[in-house]
Amino acid sequence: MLPDHSIYIPGEEEYKYSDNSLAISRSYVSRIEKKAIQKLMEEMGKINSNK
Repeated sequence: MLPDHSIYIPGEEEYKYSDNSLAISRSYVSRIEKKAIQKLMEEMGKINSNK
């Protein structure tokens, strides 16, 4: 689990996140997206080669 970099501001119900945690989230999502796209391309290649 990633370290919690959130900052609670009294009087507000939601947590505010620092730029650091947002950057970590973005890079993590980017890695997942790259893997998903790679997998999709592999699947498309299999479909195209079967025609």
